[in-house]
Amino acid sequence: MMDEAGTATGFEGQCEPLPAGDMALAAAQQRIAQLEAALQEAGRTIQALRESELRYREIFDGASDIILVLGLDGRRLAWSPAGERILGYSAEEIQAMSVREFSHLVVPEHRERVRRALRDKTEDGVVESHYEADFTAKDGRRVTLEVNSRLLFRDGRPVAIQGILRDITNRKRIEQALRESEARYRDLFENANDIVYVHDFEGRFLSINRKVERVLGYTPADTRHLTLTHIVTPEHRARALQAIADKLAGKTETTQYELDVIAKNGQRVTLEISSRLFYENSVPVGIHGTARDVTKRRQMEKALRESEARYRTLFDSAQDVIYCHDLQGHVLDINPAAEKLFGYRRDEARSINVVDLLLPESRPVALAAIKPLLDGTETTVRYEATLLARDGRRITLEMITWLVLENGTPVAFQGIGRDLTERRLSERALRESEERFRRIFDAAPLGIVLVSLTGQILRANRALCEWLGYAPEEIVGRPHTDFIPPEDTEESMRLARRLVEDAKLSSFQAERRYLTKHGQVVWGRLTVVALRNGEEQPQYLLGMIEDITQQRLLEEQVRHAQKMEAVGQLAAGIAHEFNNLLTVVAGYAGLLERRLAPTSVERSSPDLLHRYARDILTAVSRASVLTGQLLAFGRKQPQQLAPLNLNELVLDAVRMLRPLLEPHITLVTDLSPDLGIVVADRQQLEQVLTNLAVNARDAMPKGGTLTLMTLNVWHESRPETRSRAMFRRKAVRDETMQMHPYVMLAVSDTGTGMSEEVRQRIFEPFFTTKPVGKGTGLGLSVVEGIIAQNKGFITVESEVGKGTTFRIFLPRGELLQAAPAGS
Repeated sequence: MMDEAGTATGFEGQCEPLPAGDMALAAAQQRIAQLEAALQEAGRTIQALRESELRYREIFDGASDIILVLGLDGRRLAWSPAGERILGYSAEEIQAMSVREFSHLVVPEHRERVRRALRDKTEDGVVESHYEADFTAKDGRRVTLEVNSRLLFRDGRPVAIQGILRDITNRKRIEQALRESEARYRDLFENANDIVYVHDFEGRFLSINRKVERVLGYTPADTRHLTLTHIVTPEHRARALQAIADKLAGKTETTQYELDVIAKNGQRVTLEISSRLFYENSVPVGIHGTARDVTKRRQMEKALRESEARYRTLFDSAQDVIYCHDLQGHVLDINPAAEKLFGYRRDEARSINVVDLLLPESRPVALAAIKPLLDGTETTVRYEATLLARDGRRITLEMITWLVLENGTPVAFQGIGRDLTERRLSERALRESEERFRRIFDAAPLGIVLVSLTGQILRANRALCEWLGYAPEEIVGRPHTDFIPPEDTEESMRLARRLVEDAKLSSFQAERRYLTKHGQVVWGRLTVVALRNGEEQPQYLLGMIEDITQQRLLEEQVRHAQKMEAVGQLAAGIAHEFNNLLTVVAGYAGLLERRLAPTSVERSSPDLLHRYARDILTAVSRASVLTGQLLAFGRKQPQQLAPLNLNELVLDAVRMLRPLLEPHITLVTDLSPDLGIVVADRQQLEQVLTNLAVNARDAMPKGGTLTLMTLNVWHESRPETRSRAMFRRKAVRDETMQMHPYVMLAVSDTGTGMSEEVRQRIFEPFFTTKPVGKGTGLGLSVVEGIIAQNKGFITVESEVGKGTTFRIFLPRGELLQAAPAGS
């Protein structure tokens, strides 16, 4: 044993000092024991810290409020999972936001409030603050948060700000509703038609406010002569007197009852009475009370009972499912619609738990949906669930559920369910249809492209990508004009705009050039359809493109061959015509040479020589006319535009045309007296009339009538033509097709007419039905070219055996400019 001095004490009472080594060993052992105790204490502390951190993490992760830790430099150090549930932002999204973006979560009118609270902490050292602010959730909702924030310190220095953000949106909504309710109640109370009165024990009124006049019609002066027996109905007088006696006997301090009284106008009014003894100097001298007109209330109660009856009728006749079950899920009531849909009678349903009807995959959804109701965070929830009917059918319902409260305590769930089964099946069918469309879109042999209204390519199928040599990602997102030649862009955009703006135009078709990735030009037959929604508003443009490059090459080769054939035919006709003219010129020139030679023995009279010279000039004139036709056909003939009255032109042309017509052809004019002025080339129009008159003459070999008619017309009301009429507008610009006044010149004959095949080709260059040498095929082509040069258009109507009518339309009163050469 060791005493306090460190000496050993034996049983015999002898004391001997311990050796120095033993003392060091004892000290070491004692130190080791202390260290072991310290380690055990440290272990317990670390374990406690771990448990504390785990509890903090559980609290942090499971907290229903948002926990935010904000560094003093503005960095978001922590954001609890509740933030994603309340505001829709995860911790990663919050931490990725800039300071500006994070501050813009607060609505503009509350940002200064938040900034002031932060300044109080960072600049003035305010440790704690409490305020409310509205935030904008990720889905756009406005959420009101109660913010409790305080500074966090380390080693006595502030290092961060911790905020607890509680969602009080619903509470605010409830408080607002409560304030409004209180305001309404106060307004009703302050403006209620209550009567305040004092009367003695015999029922004589001692004082009464003016409300009695509003309720019963009695003025305060009237009441000085009234008693209870005057105004209370006979059957209620005993009740009023008994109430007075009870108070005088001390049986009650206050009485409340209802009385029926007679108003000044004789009407019966029900009053709710609240009365007590009225004292003066502690001595009861009368009755003080208030009387409230409850006549309307009683009427309303009656109406409420009737309303409840109507509610039951609505409950029973509603097409949607209406249900009620207790907090454990036991069905309390269902309406007939639910009976019909699920196959259970109402009494049978009361033995069913709705959890048993829910499919397993819908149970977690339903439980999660109703949890906010039990937590008090929501008053109504909406969700979808699939339940089993009695016959095993799966029924998908859109549920709207709320709590039924009794004295503020939840006792049941009530809600409405709408059958979405057919809609979901339709949506599934729609998805499958869209999938089929996608497969068809991608597998179609034609090029298909989906374009936005702004011209951006949204989708292109495999065939189109392969045709143009691009990968799909190289096409999608680019303007569609990137793939067409620049000179075709304006026309393509014009057609697209017209399709979008005109709801009556469902599609258009055109042949277009396209550019491949390697710069080659290919041809496609484009069909564009406007895709519209249910309100007929355009959404997209769908284009289908057929590769016609080879077809265009073949057509070009055919056109070239036809052109060469036509050129040959033209050359033959012109050569024959010029040969005839040259024969005339050479023949008469030879006669002149012989007759005028000094050695000639023949002498001719001047008249004969003059006739020879005149015939030569006639032949030269015919050659000049032929040359003019060639120039007009090639659009090389210069125009001399001037104001012109077609009536004058026709009258002058009649004198010129009569020698050209056969004697058995009658020339008739039908001229409008108020004909408008046109601006055109007079010589060109004379040539048009001459060509048409000559054609009419050739079409009437046995005689007939040639009619020239003029008339003022409008383009939108141009004369109706039969189905065989042909409308030509080659080389006519779009502005000539607008609605403007026109002057019409009609040339009609009663000749042989034309077949449909001939009529379709009459304006083709070099086309003629006359034998070789009798015509060049340029006449009607020249006519069409001249009319187009003068900004007009021409139609033709013809039928075999019934004649032909050409109608020429020229703009009225418009100063036209000569078209460029070659246009």
